[in-house]
Amino acid sequence: MCRPWSRRAKSVHPLGKVPALLVDYPKSTTGSGDSFVVLESAAINTFLGDLVREHGIIKNDRGNIRPILVPAPGTKERAKYESLVSFMMTELDAQSLWIHRKHSDLANIFGEAPLAVKEAKRQFDNSLLVMEDEIRMDSKGECSYLLPSGFSAADILFADCISWAKHIGWLLKNDGSVGEHDVAHKLTFPTTERDADQASSAIQPTVMSHKLERYRAMCRSRPAWKRANQLRKDQVAAEDLQNTSKL
Repeated sequence: MCRPWSRRAKSVHPLGKVPALLVDYPKSTTGSGDSFVVLESAAINTFLGDLVREHGIIKNDRGNIRPILVPAPGTKERAKYESLVSFMMTELDAQSLWIHRKHSDLANIFGEAPLAVKEAKRQFDNSLLVMEDEIRMDSKGECSYLLPSGFSAADILFADCISWAKHIGWLLKNDGSVGEHDVAHKLTFPTTERDADQASSAIQPTVMSHKLERYRAMCRSRPAWKRANQLRKDQVAAEDLQNTSKL
């Protein structure tokens, strides 16, 4: 694991972004190996899902059947999967959340663009409604995953987009809160002309529907998500400890 734009990240990704997957196949009987890099989250998920399915790795270390994260090529479900993933990566990520990331969190690098961020939020809201329509709820209030076959790599991406939007204050819980680890946006009043311009482009958070909250909670309740989340927490704690030791 490494930080974006670090020397290690740039050695794998031409733009120094993360994630990037370095695949190193062992040498074959002929003595030739094969190494290559897979870029972008959607491509990495799809590659790994195909790899697990094609090699028959359908059980985890506890003997439980793994979900088929990526449907087989040439099937109706694969077409649906590809459509959802492409929609999320372009409409939710690139044209919405990443615009905020560039011109808000990384404004010192890419410059401030409050009106672009506001338009990105409008784009996000419209696209979120499209994705939410893909989730079904039964009479008992239980919601479905995005594909009829169950949990897939598409759910990994969508759940991450929802969490990202909550973290930056674009989505609120039904009670109006932003969550324990999310960013709260305080109400401020303009005192200068620049502040007034920023206020005119202020972003109104969207309250999540009950269905969306249930879906997100369902994805986050999975044991694999909990293990990945703990791994990330441990990584951040280790980095903080290392930074502290350098002071």
